[in-house]
Amino acid sequence: EPFVDTEGSSGGNNGQRIIMVQTLFDSARSNITAGFTLPTDTASGKIVVTVHNYADEFDQDIDWIFQSIEDFSNRVGAPVMIGEFGMKDSSDLVVLREKFSSNYIARALSHGIKCCIWDDGYKWKIIDRYDTSQSDTGMVSALLNGLDGKAYKTQSSSKVTLKSMNNF
Repeated sequence: EPFVDTEGSSGGNNGQRIIMVQTLFDSARSNITAGFTLPTDTASGKIVVTVHNYADEFDQDIDWIFQSIEDFSNRVGAPVMIGEFGMKDSSDLVVLREKFSSNYIARALSHGIKCCIWDDGYKWKIIDRYDTSQSDTGMVSALLNGLDGKAYKTQSSSKVTLKSMNNF
């Protein structure tokens, strides 16, 4: 809490800036979020909570994740942003990367949650920082499709769950 007050009162536009506060380990797991307390701030509505979430479910079965984060957001009285999610571009399941990403963003947005995809320029690369013509334009389109609400839904009763975190 002292940081929030110090930052807000340090002059310039700092009193108007949004401060992002992470949960312990940036975790969205309920055993972590249950113990989270939002810092108090004299500037109303200037705190956003951030979590990381690398889902291993692929289709509509990820809605429970976003419902849990939405419930957490409502409990603490602040917006929650997923500051990191993604799928490696070297994954065994890279053929699903675009659908997964579009679906993830669309489903998060349906719960009022904004997302940042992780792009380290290496194993999680989307944008080539040295030669933008080599960027993964399919992924860029998929992310924009997610912003348009294009969610993926399996047509069968069997869900697709990816059991190895090596892919995410």
